[in-house]
Amino acid sequence: GQNNFFAARQKQNSSTPAGGGRTRYSFPHAPSYYATDAATSPSTPWKRLLSTKAVVLEPKTTSELKDAIAEFDKFIEMPKSTGCVLMGVCRGKISEGIDFANDKCRAVVITGLPFSPMTDPKVKLKKEYL
Repeated sequence: GQNNFFAARQKQNSSTPAGGGRTRYSFPHAPSYYATDAATSPSTPWKRLLSTKAVVLEPKTTSELKDAIAEFDKFIEMPKSTGCVLMGVCRGKISEGIDFANDKCRAVVITGLPFSPMTDPKVKLKKEYL
């Protein structure tokens, strides 16, 4: 629920490198990613993060991905950068196929595993079978 989202944001604040850290956060699925952003934007941990780091969010469409990565690169290459956080979804657009070598990313935080919902028909069939 929403308390998990607040806990994730607080943990995120304490785990983000203080210097010029470049960090990528991955949420288990898109609904939790968007709900977390909407639920915690006014919270103190979120404001604290925004006051120390630039934050780039994974776009909803693939056509916007190149611009988001360019924005992330721009923030981490600034001479007096305090770092940048790139947030996205597990198995999303930023989770595969992008090279985050060297200074481009120093930490990856995954806030949950992308399990299928218990109400998913495939999950129900597997549970019945087992």
